[in-house]
Parts: sequence; structure tokens; C-alpha cells
Amino acid sequence: MSSVNINEYYDGKNVLITGATGFIGKLLIEKLLYSCDTLNKIYCVIRDKNGHSAEERLNEITSCKVFDKLRKKDPNFRDKLVPITGNILENDLNINGRTLGELKDNVNIIFNLAGTVDLDLDIKTSLMTNVHGLRQVVNLSKKLDKLEAFVHISSIYANSDESFIDEKVYSSEVEPQKILNLLEWMEDEWLKLGTKKLIQGKPNTFAYTKWIGETLLEQEAGDLPVVIVRPSTVGASWKEPFAGWVEKSSGPCDIFIAAGRGYLRSMKGEGHAVLDMVPVDIVVNLLISSAWSKATQSNRHILTEEEKKFQIYNCTTGGLNPFRWGEMENFVTQYSKNTPFEGAFRRPNLTLTSNSLVHDYWVFISHLIPAYLSDFGLALIGQKPRVVNVYKNIHKMLGSIEYLTELDLKCNYDSVIALRNSIQESDSPVFFIDPRAIHWPTYIENYLIGTKKYLLNEDLHGVPAAKRHLKTLRNIRWFANIVIGVLIWRLLIAKSQPARNVWYLVLSLAAKFVRFFRISSTMIKQ
Repeated sequence: MSSVNINEYYDGKNVLITGATGFIGKLLIEKLLYSCDTLNKIYCVIRDKNGHSAEERLNEITSCKVFDKLRKKDPNFRDKLVPITGNILENDLNINGRTLGELKDNVNIIFNLAGTVDLDLDIKTSLMTNVHGLRQVVNLSKKLDKLEAFVHISSIYANSDESFIDEKVYSSEVEPQKILNLLEWMEDEWLKLGTKKLIQGKPNTFAYTKWIGETLLEQEAGDLPVVIVRPSTVGASWKEPFAGWVEKSSGPCDIFIAAGRGYLRSMKGEGHAVLDMVPVDIVVNLLISSAWSKATQSNRHILTEEEKKFQIYNCTTGGLNPFRWGEMENFVTQYSKNTPFEGAFRRPNLTLTSNSLVHDYWVFISHLIPAYLSDFGLALIGQKPRVVNVYKNIHKMLGSIEYLTELDLKCNYDSVIALRNSIQESDSPVFFIDPRAIHWPTYIENYLIGTKKYLLNEDLHGVPAAKRHLKTLRNIRWFANIVIGVLIWRLLIAKSQPARNVWYLVLSLAAKFVRFFRISSTMIKQ
């Protein structure tokens, strides 16, 4: 165990973060400033976007609710943040010479979080961002005189085609440079047509480019103190800075919203399959503590030659504290009724099935028919039809994540466990990285509430009205079922003699029962 704890290690250190404006980046900044409050500076590489400068974008992210707890502790925390205008696609990230010299002389730790997490982004953009962009960050890192740790965030899904994911790089047979060369001469249309063959069985372009990125690190960053962190699906915060913080495109929010508002009724997948989801604050703590471990060499097991170059952490929950899709199905339906979303289309009632025919049947009955009927009704009253488009987006989303509902990832967690054991007792509650303490029902409930509050901007004071709306939808459904049942029965009576015979028999038995009840009541009174 290192004699220097995590907070002591970061004392006076200078950190550089790429991808600082992302979901993980914001919480990493907050955690570093809150729990490692004696660090010197955090350099944030941010590109200008939509007419907003790096300075303006940094001011925007630090004004959000995530930083409220830090703001109370240190109102001047912003003074430690240095925005740097840069672009990971350019040489030296397009950082000006003076700033580059400052980084060269001062930066101790790099957290490379920049990249795209879009699962189905076109292959060219994904390669440029997750591979070429990574190379530019690596090249910059080689110029930093005081670098002690280079922490790169990858993904466990980069190797999801492996039967067992070890703590090593599974190198591509094709060199990353040759793949990048394709982008220079091949037309975009041909790249698009050849994507499926190019990604070699990976589930999507995101996983593929993260895999190629790891290969690039192995080939080009061997002289750097590299740490690779491979999270699974990154979900809402478990504890910090508060439970349930979530942003757009983080974790299974789209499923929660679609199911919670009653649109999503059927999903294809295995109920016993593991929904491997890791809270974002665990990921952040692992990033911070892994940099400390790499810099102080505090690992508690004998390092192989490979591990001496790269320390790899499989940051998942499935092998330590599994949460299954079938549980998600039940929790989402239950909690969406307890704390419902506003403007529900139907009452929440999600069903998971592994049978394609059954799934297709329910998609037709519970998705398509209500969608077209609703849009027909909207058109009749002069409003723009929209429900069919909602379902098109839902089905597209389901198609992109269907592979997750059937995965059974098996991973090596030795490095995570060794890191957990090497963290000093005083640091363990602060930099928690062990997912075995997660209580999934509570976590999912907070996740849904967080989705409602922070993603949909719905006030919890509106819950009673949302519950009344669900009751109205229930009553409408009951009334509609009764009307449909009566109409079907009337049609059967009109067209079928056996149906009429059954109806007359039921009426006759009912009349006899009423007569018997009246006679019995009279005899009892006498």
C-alpha cells in the first residue's frame, strides 16, 4: 500500500482533461475539485462550438447543478479551472504555442475522455474522433516533461466478442494507420457500404473504434504511463454529487422515458441476461484512483511486463453485482407508476420477450396500431401527426441496443479488486469503486427520478397530477375494452347462431338466479 493517499498525491498537481464538457468529464472535474481540493490546476481542452468560446462553454458547465455542492464548499473553485481552446483532430490539439509550453512544463496527469459515444455514428467520423483524435492526444502527451499518468477511457464493449475479457489489449491484426489511410482515399459512400465488413463482428462503430484505439495505444504509447479504463454502460450517479444525476444519452434513459410514458410496451431480449451498467461516480472514482495507483505504483499484485506498460481496469458490474434485464422490466413499470412522467401516452407496462414472433406481434398490436390511430385522431382535429415518428425513433433506438439484451460478459476484475484493496482505509469512503454495495432497486428508483428532474425538467410537485393522468388513462382503457367487447359480442350474436344460443342461455341462467335469490330472501324474512 502506498504511503501517500489519493488526496495527498494530488496536492499541487496539474491535470489536463479532454472531453471535459461530457457527462463523465463534468463529474470528474467536480470530484477532483471537491475531494482533491489542494490540486493546483485543471486544464480543460474545449473546442469552440456554435459560436461559443472555450471560456463560455466552461462557464456554462460549471453553472449547472452538478457543481452546487462544490460551490458551497469553495465559491472560488472556478479559479483552478483553465479553459484551453483546442481540437483533438488537430496536431498538438491546435493549442497555441504559449499555452503548449505551459502544459509541457506543468501537466502531471492526463484524463483522455474525448471521443464519440454515438453507437451508430458513420465509420469515418467515429474513426477520426476515437482513433485519430486519440493519436493526437498521445503525441501531445509525449511532449509533457512531468507526465506521471495517462488515463484513457475505452469501453468494455470494445471486446464484447471475446468469451472472456482479460485485462489486456486485444490487438487488431490490421494496423490503425492502415485503417485511417482508408479515410483519405475511399469515398464516404463506399465506406458506408463496407462498414459491416470493416468492423469485423463488433456490434457497432463505437465498439470497433474503441478497440482500434486500444491497439493504437499499444503500438504508439508504449513509453507512456498508460491506464485504460473500460466501463460498461455508464448510468446515473449512485451517490455523488447526489443520487440520480443524469444527462442526455447517458445509460438507458431512452428506455426509461419510452417505457415510463407508456410508448414502449415490448422489448426483445433475454430476461436473465445481465444489464451491465455502472454508475458514473464509480467510473470517476476509478479514473482518479487509477491515476494515483499508476503514478505511485501501489498495485498489490506482481505486474507482468504487459501490465508494467499498461494498467487495464474492466469497470463493470455484471460479474460482481449483476442486475438483469428482467429486473429492469419490473422496476421501470413499478417506479414509473409511483413517480410517473408527465404527459404519458399510455400506462407503463413493459414486457421483455426473447421470442421474435411474440415481440413482432406485440409491436404491431401495442405500438403500430395505437400510433396510427393516434395520428389519425390528431389529423382529424387539425394537429400535426407525431406518434408514428415517436415510434420510429423508439424502434431505431431498440435496434441499436438489442445486442446488449443478449450479452453475457465475463471479465477479469483482478486489477479493480487490487486497486480497491490498495486504497487506504481513510480514502475508501471517498473514492468508492466497489459496485458490490449497490442496491439496485434504490438505484433504479433514483435513476428514474433523476431522469424526470434533470433530463425532462419535470418538477416533483407535478407527481399528483401525473398520477391522476395515469388513472384517467386506465379508465379510458377499461371503457374502451368494454365498448370493444360489447361490439364484438353484438357482432357475434348477429352473425352466429351458436353465439346467440350461448347468450340466451346466459340470460336464462341469470334470470333464474335472480328469481331464486328473491324467493330465498322472502323465505328468510318469514
